[in-house]
Amino acid sequence: MLSHVTFPRRLAAEALGSAFLLAAVVGSGIMGERLAGGNAAIALLANSLATGAALAVLILVYGPISGAHFNPVVTLAAATQRRIAWRDVPGYLAAQLAGAFLGVAAGSQQPPRFVHLTYRPPGRRRRTVVLIGKGITFDAGGLDLKTAEGMLRMKNDMSGAAAVLGVMRALPDLAPPVEVHGLIAATENMPSGSAIRPGDVLRAMNGTTIEVGNTDAEGRLTLADALCYATSRIKPDEIVDVAGKLSLGESAAVIERASLVLTNDSGLMHVADALDRPLVAAFGPTSRELGFYPLGPRARVAELSLPCRPCTLHGSELCRLGHHRCLQDLPVETVVRLAREALGTVP
Repeated sequence: MLSHVTFPRRLAAEALGSAFLLAAVVGSGIMGERLAGGNAAIALLANSLATGAALAVLILVYGPISGAHFNPVVTLAAATQRRIAWRDVPGYLAAQLAGAFLGVAAGSQQPPRFVHLTYRPPGRRRRTVVLIGKGITFDAGGLDLKTAEGMLRMKNDMSGAAAVLGVMRALPDLAPPVEVHGLIAATENMPSGSAIRPGDVLRAMNGTTIEVGNTDAEGRLTLADALCYATSRIKPDEIVDVAGKLSLGESAAVIERASLVLTNDSGLMHVADALDRPLVAAFGPTSRELGFYPLGPRARVAELSLPCRPCTLHGSELCRLGHHRCLQDLPVETVVRLAREALGTVP
């Protein structure tokens, strides 16, 4: 199933699926020797494998979206594929008084798109959840222009929207008893003669006025109108805002509830270790020999013995040899084995 995708992405998908299975099995108290019998164990195994497969599809299908070269807003909306009710989006949003979102979109030649996807469970729903993904398909900063270096990765400013698309794609396979709505306010943030200026005042869909201090703080403006739409039109029980980066405190809150943390040598690795969570840390350009490694009893380190590493003290995205073998050649089996060991430390 995964043979047509690039090797590193396939590794990530397989590792995630395998780790999810291990977390579900160990977290449920059903160890490997008990999987052979019992309907509950078989059901758990089937559900875990299905979940891992769905998450792998999420990575494989929607992972490449954020870095692609395309007509960004139109293609992002078209990625929803089916059951789309098209409207005159700018006209519709203007009628809904979505001034914050339209203010950001004003600088781009590409028309904005507002995507609303709905998953309804086959049986009785327990609650209604809204997922809102940040969908800035390219962020030049507006008139408060980013530097060339700061602009280089700004295709990725719609990764939150790609995550929502992936979740909505996986939901029919997972079939949770929850009604889920995915909302994406997609646009570019570009400089032009029609772009908003610092000091402009915009009016959001709920009537709140917002003074623009810096046009490069655009994400909160698009998300504001998406939140207004969710609360006024859908009235959900819960809203999950996938806005992009988390603060350190927010990251720690997520890690504290994680069954297993898979990460590279990073600050979040140390957070997971300090919170005593089962942890597998992949060391690539860095090395345990330098002393910066997790010391907790539930932590495991995955690394390859290569003559070219370590090549940096604190990590780098550049490889002076151009092959990145330290991480790309790390076997999935090694990660799964270490994940099994880390999960085996859970009481």
